[in-house]
Amino acid sequence: MPIFSDINKADVSIIWQRTAKVSTDSGMTLFVDSQKSIALNEQLYQAAREATTCYIDDAMTERVTVYVTENLEAETSPADVTFPPNESFNREQTRFLIDLIRSQLEADGRGLPRTFKELNYRLKSAKGQKKNLWVDMANKLSKHFMETFDPSKVARKWYTLEDGYKKVLEHNSVSSPTRTRFQFFTEMEELLDGHHDIDLAPVGTVHGVVGRRRKTFSMDCQRDSSVARQTPAASPTQPLRKRKRQEDDYSTLLDFLRESEAASQRRHEEILAQMKSAQKGFEELMCKFLEKM
Repeated sequence: MPIFSDINKADVSIIWQRTAKVSTDSGMTLFVDSQKSIALNEQLYQAAREATTCYIDDAMTERVTVYVTENLEAETSPADVTFPPNESFNREQTRFLIDLIRSQLEADGRGLPRTFKELNYRLKSAKGQKKNLWVDMANKLSKHFMETFDPSKVARKWYTLEDGYKKVLEHNSVSSPTRTRFQFFTEMEELLDGHHDIDLAPVGTVHGVVGRRRKTFSMDCQRDSSVARQTPAASPTQPLRKRKRQEDDYSTLLDFLRESEAASQRRHEEILAQMKSAQKGFEELMCKFLEKM
């Protein structure tokens, strides 16, 4: 579409009024023939003494007549297409959302984040505000799956993925009869490049308060991951010394859990004994009171 600049003739003071009404925002296209097949790509000139005549050359020797037609492509833009609303995220849509987040993080050239704090900060700074990010993600999801995704639901889905990943790490940080599984654990693990910034709460034992070790925690989560991470130089068989060290770590952790459970049981029994003693004293006191009456 032509861009009309100021007229450069000395005896010209205004642009032709018809052309001045056509702009890039009006959804109109200029043509120089009555069949509307040749688009106008030249600047128009007009003399102040001829208010209704346009010329295509600055010498004002070649007179032209301009025909205007509507640009139908502007009226049928993809933004006007209505898709059915998305009811809930399926497996493919969830993975697509994670991939969109990954692409957003890799776009700045700094690689993947190492912590959730860094991840959320970079997502926010990339779009100025988090709400702009979710609007952008919702538009891309809508275009790809031909369903209307609400930005607030996209945001809630992402926060649900974060919470699910964190809960798995918390639950699997200690040995227990059951293991918590998370369908998208591998994708979230790869998104953080295998790192995390989740602080494990200390646990009380008979020996006092003990903090859980990140080393054992990290090793346990990697073992429960649905896809094991292997480097090209990694050997399929672990060295004997490494296996022995891992077995010692698990043995120490099991001993710690047994002691913690035993201490909890003893505290429960002590509290129960105190309650029984208090109840017995109260009954004796009430009996004496009734005898005096």
